[in-house]
Amino acid sequence: MNIGYFDWLGIEPAFEVDELSLKRAYIAKSRTVHPDHHQSVDSVELTSYTNEAYNTLRDPLRRLRYMIAAHTKIDMEKNELPQSFLMQMMDVNEQIMEASMSEDMEARESCRSDIAQLRAAQLESVSDILKEDPREIDDAKWRKLADYVHISRYLDRLGERLER
Repeated sequence: MNIGYFDWLGIEPAFEVDELSLKRAYIAKSRTVHPDHHQSVDSVELTSYTNEAYNTLRDPLRRLRYMIAAHTKIDMEKNELPQSFLMQMMDVNEQIMEASMSEDMEARESCRSDIAQLRAAQLESVSDILKEDPREIDDAKWRKLADYVHISRYLDRLGERLER
């Protein structure tokens, strides 16, 4: 498809989307393209694209990854993490490994708390950018948002590792 997800669903491009409006737009679009209502050769493809658009836009990190890819040349498939963050993560990884090996529930809870604090700090670092119009964002801010996405994914993996 040559039309973006926001345009396809008829909603304004934004970092924050109203979930109810998004769902209504999705349902309305689904009714117009679903094979049961739209007798066309490409109705299955259109339904699939509609589902993909909805699932991407309703998830904040997926939506942000999509928007970065649409507005920049940043390769979101590369997990480029800032060096300063990687240095900080060495300590956290060590704490997780120790907590996992000892099965110390208090140590695990401390690691969960550390990860939650890191998430909050990362979100705070981009919160002002997320309030801006995506069409007005400069390259440096897009780079910061890309770093935020990569760091968030890394923290997700740390949390998963902690739960094993």
